[in-house]
Amino acid sequence: MAIMARAGNRRGGSGCESLFRAVVEVECYFDVDDCILWVYPLVLSMVRWRQSMRDRMHRNLPRGLPGIALALLAGLSLPGVAAAEAAIACDVGSEAKMTPLVELYTSEGCSDCPPADEWLSTLSREEDPARTSLLAFHVDYWDEIGWIDRFADPAYSQRQRVRIKLDNGRTVYTPQVMVGDKTMLDWRDDRRARGALRAVRERTAPVSLLLRVVVEDARLRVGVRAEPVAGQAPGEGMLWLALYQDGLSTQVRAGENDGLTLRHDRVVRALKGPWAVGRAPVVGETAIELPEGADPRRLGLVLFAESTRDGSAWQSLNMPLADCVR
Repeated sequence: MAIMARAGNRRGGSGCESLFRAVVEVECYFDVDDCILWVYPLVLSMVRWRQSMRDRMHRNLPRGLPGIALALLAGLSLPGVAAAEAAIACDVGSEAKMTPLVELYTSEGCSDCPPADEWLSTLSREEDPARTSLLAFHVDYWDEIGWIDRFADPAYSQRQRVRIKLDNGRTVYTPQVMVGDKTMLDWRDDRRARGALRAVRERTAPVSLLLRVVVEDARLRVGVRAEPVAGQAPGEGMLWLALYQDGLSTQVRAGENDGLTLRHDRVVRALKGPWAVGRAPVVGETAIELPEGADPRRLGLVLFAESTRDGSAWQSLNMPLADCVR
């Protein structure tokens, strides 16, 4: 029998096909019954072998070793994927201590939001990106007032409602700032706000995160991994991946901010997930289309894990793509 492994889309022909890790395609050019009898068990054994090797590597490699994400998430080296493997730009893992996740819920149609946008931009310039994850979620419920926010998404509005409900809150508004599962009411007090971030960094994270990125012409291919830390029992959670963009501006021509030029950083342009996080490690893969005309050096990714029970933050990981693009 003949078996050929290749990358790309499926093509027509007799026989059966098995998509291996959504990248490598195994095609059989013989009787379908023989394909089921011989090839499916072969592919299944390859998957099991790869999983056992990944687990063995994870047990033997020390935490924090450079390139550990690549070792844990790299695909099986088969013909047709070698070029993609060679194009890997970067990978990064989280620290033992927590990296705070700051979420700003904002809108271009809200007259109270520009100061909060500027506050988040200031944090993005002054805080160490390896120790702080910042995301601006633009909500859509202001769009009916007179100005449609081009960065707004109903999914971000729904996320805000869920987050506030988990925090036992009843009011959704903009600008609203959350650090982990708590609403930060005093974000305008810079000293207290930064003190809250320092307090988060003193906690030990209950999960570790790994992020691996391949930068292509118009999209990103991303591998993610989350694993409970030994001795910790965080319970059931969710893993999310956000693509953000810096250096954006809009000339508003209607609504409460009519006539103003608004500037934004850390604007969420895509949100992927969730992947379920439990007692066992979870590995996921996804592709993200880059915003049209975006400079990759102005983009970044934030991977974060949170509890499904109360919304508490477990860990976050920020990767500016400027660190990946030559």
